[in-house]
Amino acid sequence: METILLIESEPADLVIQALILHCLGYNVLETANPSEALLACDGYPGPIHLVLARDAPDRDPLVEVVGRLKRRCPGVSTLLISDLPGERLPAEGAFLKKPFRAETLAGVIRELLARQRLMPAA
Repeated sequence: METILLIESEPADLVIQALILHCLGYNVLETANPSEALLACDGYPGPIHLVLARDAPDRDPLVEVVGRLKRRCPGVSTLLISDLPGERLPAEGAFLKKPFRAETLAGVIRELLARQRLMPAA
């Protein structure tokens, strides 16, 4: 079972996204901010396969989380969700603009994880 680190600052969105991810069969580490995400990352004994996070005007804390995770779990994928105006494409990973359907989220996650499985081991 793949593990997704969910970083979502809006409590209602955190609950909804976590529920969707659980229903899709993923193990979900639910966090409300980058600081919590770093603690979850450091305290989780297994691999983390995907970081799913809300994009923010200041990406620095999020970049730190992803950087630390990539050192611990090479090849981890990143999916940013945004309701910010305009498209701010991440340097790597994927970007999903709100609003979106649960089926769209599921498809993007499946694609990212499939790509990850095809990557040669580091």
